[in-house]
Amino acid sequence: MKGTLLAVLALFVISCNEQEPLEGKETRILLEAFELESGETLLSGLTSLRVIVLQDAVVARYFYFPATSSPGNGVTVNLPVGKYELLFIANGPGEKEVTCNIGDPLEKITLNLLKEGDAYREAPDFLTASKQVNVTMNKDAAITVPLARRVGKIRVTLTNLPPGIDSLAIELANAPASIPAGGKATGTGARVVKRVDYTRGSPSATAEIMTFPVAAGKAEIGVLYSIGPVTYRGFMKLSPAIEDNRVVAVAGKYLPTSPLGFAFSLQSWDEANVINGGSLELGDLDEVAADNTPAAGVPTGGNLLANAGFETWSADTLPAGWKYNRDGVNATARASVARVAEGKRACLLEPRSYIYQDVAVTERRCYRLRARVNSNTDAYKWRVFCTWRKTASSALPAAASAAIQTAEAGATDGWIDVFGNENKFRAPVGAKILRVEVRAYTAGDHALLANEGLCIDDLDVRLLAE
Repeated sequence: MKGTLLAVLALFVISCNEQEPLEGKETRILLEAFELESGETLLSGLTSLRVIVLQDAVVARYFYFPATSSPGNGVTVNLPVGKYELLFIANGPGEKEVTCNIGDPLEKITLNLLKEGDAYREAPDFLTASKQVNVTMNKDAAITVPLARRVGKIRVTLTNLPPGIDSLAIELANAPASIPAGGKATGTGARVVKRVDYTRGSPSATAEIMTFPVAAGKAEIGVLYSIGPVTYRGFMKLSPAIEDNRVVAVAGKYLPTSPLGFAFSLQSWDEANVINGGSLELGDLDEVAADNTPAAGVPTGGNLLANAGFETWSADTLPAGWKYNRDGVNATARASVARVAEGKRACLLEPRSYIYQDVAVTERRCYRLRARVNSNTDAYKWRVFCTWRKTASSALPAAASAAIQTAEAGATDGWIDVFGNENKFRAPVGAKILRVEVRAYTAGDHALLANEGLCIDDLDVRLLAE
């Protein structure tokens, strides 16, 4: 059949002395070539090859051949006499792209996407095959193994792009992060982002993402495009299923102030069998995916934090308006009058005390932060650990909050403002809450003296007028 990939295995007999026992004698299996019906050799173009040997439905041996050791005339593995199921996995050279351990049953062997930050890389062009073999001491055999492509492809072609676009990326949401080597993909949730090779000012661009199969109506395809410091996202749900060895082709245009509309065409990998066609429209109504505009402006309105100076206490060990993280286990905060930055009281945090307060924020708006601390000991460390959050129980990816968190520190030279002059920050897209938190870590066996420890006072969060 056209486009079918074939592998030919030749079994060669190792000569043996009649007095030697037959058990344990190894028979060489030579993988001669992967080739198309046209005769084009593919083996030299593979990035890797795994040969997994299953006996009684359990992994008994595992052979890995990188591209440099996979010449066009084949690779060799050695097996004792016996009956086996051989599983072939081509491509995916990364160590974690295939999960397989000696002793695993077939269902535990998986093909995986590699994660980068909060997104995944696209799938390699995985090819797989399995075959039952019977290795004997006195019989040659020729075995034909069809390799099947285990991924689909999404092709996005964009036209009518405005000259102001600086960069483009394709985003696939709700894709499977892994697939069983011997079964169908299940589950969704992975987000794949691939940068488009795009020249600024070009009116068109084409990009492709390879992915494990996805059921109809489950995945979304999106286009991330940047104009200056702002990144926008236009996306749509994929109505058809993404299948093995198939292309879902999406044609798109940039049409400002136009409603979104789309349809699809499905094609075989070799561009035949077009089923239908359609388009994805991008425009100035698309949502903002990221905004890296520098924070600016002057404070407007009051301090968003309640009891920011720790003047009021609802209990001897908890300032009003503040909470303990981790349910307050082993946490101790108490009012300090010996060290004060402003007003009459500050908050003294003892080791293993995480104190925080949530304030409502608006995404893409700018805020000025201030946190004054005074530590008179190196016996334990501390840090200011602010986070942008979607809800009280759900934080945005860690990278979104890196700029508003300090490194661990010890004793200070009196009162310091941990943010200094670099104290203006823009709330990322999706942020609805800013959690202002100060953490005091363990002191080990150190016995604290009176008033020894970390004091915090005069914290401040204010919206900036832009």
